[in-house]
Amino acid sequence: MPATPSFYSRYLRWPLPGFSRFALLLIFRPFALPMAWAAFLAFLLFPLNIRLRRRLKLKSLSAGVLTVLARS
Repeated sequence: MPATPSFYSRYLRWPLPGFSRFALLLIFRPFALPMAWAAFLAFLLFPLNIRLRRRLKLKSLSAGVLTVLARS
């Protein structure tokens, strides 16, 4: 004879994952705009990064120069 599902597995199967997704949305919502700007700037500055890597021959120096230029 198959076991009958418990109360929790019957009534929390759909609301609990939905509530978890909603809670994650509320947690990550303040970070959405800064992450979008970071992705946009990375997309725009990628060609300059490639040129600096070729010219300076050091990835870390290239990243430092790009960071200083992006901050000012």
